[in-house]
Amino acid sequence: MEKQTQLLREIQPGLYSLNGHPSFTDENLVVAVHPFFKSYSGTLDDQYLSRINDFIRSRKGPILTLEEKHRAKPTAIHYLLLGSRENRLFIKTIKENPEPSEITMEQFVEYVERLRNGNPVDLIGGYFFKNPDYLPDWGGCCGYIAEILSGRNIPFKGLEGLTFSDD
Repeated sequence: MEKQTQLLREIQPGLYSLNGHPSFTDENLVVAVHPFFKSYSGTLDDQYLSRINDFIRSRKGPILTLEEKHRAKPTAIHYLLLGSRENRLFIKTIKENPEPSEITMEQFVEYVERLRNGNPVDLIGGYFFKNPDYLPDWGGCCGYIAEILSGRNIPFKGLEGLTFSDD
């Protein structure tokens, strides 16, 4: 089952790891949705970048990163440069979309259920906001994942200072 994709190793269908299978800790599962998206257009502010880098560097529990298929490798390299290899998992997504490109959304939810170990899910990245035009819907990629989790009764929260929107 395990196959190499450059530095990301597939450990389950559509689920990649920097260093093998995850181990559980007392920390919540973190789902990072395109955490460096704003940097692609040069609009990522230094304070957010510093906060998210510190968080990723210090977090011991699993971080499941949803990243565009063509950006998964650069994001994985970024994590490695932070010294963050353990418990770092990736699901590749469609371009500019949180929808998985290699598995179904149901498979993603199944992975979240297993990895969260009964705990709430912490969301980081973006975009994450309530959409005033479509309340009670969430807006943005991170918001879309929040809506999926909410629809499956999976408790979650956006971590303050580690999510972004246009606000």
